[in-house]
Amino acid sequence: MARGYSRSEAGAALMDVIALALQAGFKLRALGRRTGFVSARGGVWGLLRSLKQGGPQTVPALARARPVARQHIQKLADEMAAEGLVAFKANPAHRRSQFVAITPAGERLYEELTLKLARMSDELAADMDGRKLGTAAETPKHLVAKLDVLLGDAEEAPDAPPRKRKTPALRRGGFQTRPSRRSHSVRRLAPRRRRGAGLKPAPTRSWD
Repeated sequence: MARGYSRSEAGAALMDVIALALQAGFKLRALGRRTGFVSARGGVWGLLRSLKQGGPQTVPALARARPVARQHIQKLADEMAAEGLVAFKANPAHRRSQFVAITPAGERLYEELTLKLARMSDELAADMDGRKLGTAAETPKHLVAKLDVLLGDAEEAPDAPPRKRKTPALRRGGFQTRPSRRSHSVRRLAPRRRRGAGLKPAPTRSWD
């Protein structure tokens, strides 16, 4: 499939692996929803797994590990906290960035979802060779490690507040430009005139 596109044999083989992994990912998600492993919103098991294995973490750290937008993880964490699956804890190192920790209810759900994944994996691997599967797993491990290195330098500061852009007033040719209060468009304000300036004198009437 990748022959003629990649410059090396290894690149062509990896391109095939990536294409197949993407195709399998969509189908696995559909099967996971059918079996109850994947919820409608998605990401629950993955977040619980990160907290189960790595302990309490901040939302920016969880977002960088995927990597996805912080807003996405924050929304997911808020929804899971409302259901009692996770809880927010104080972070001594950063007051505004709290830790997200798994709760006992979250651990029970994690075990339940992991058992569903295990049963689904056993059914799919019924006619496969376990040794070959173990060898095949090495390729995604190396790929993830390389992607972590490539994406690590492109990260933004996760705890930095968004900057507000200010539009300064500009003076050009005697006119002042500034944002309108009613809209975001820029209007031009003419300079004030002195009283009587520019007015034509009233015509005088003759009575003779």
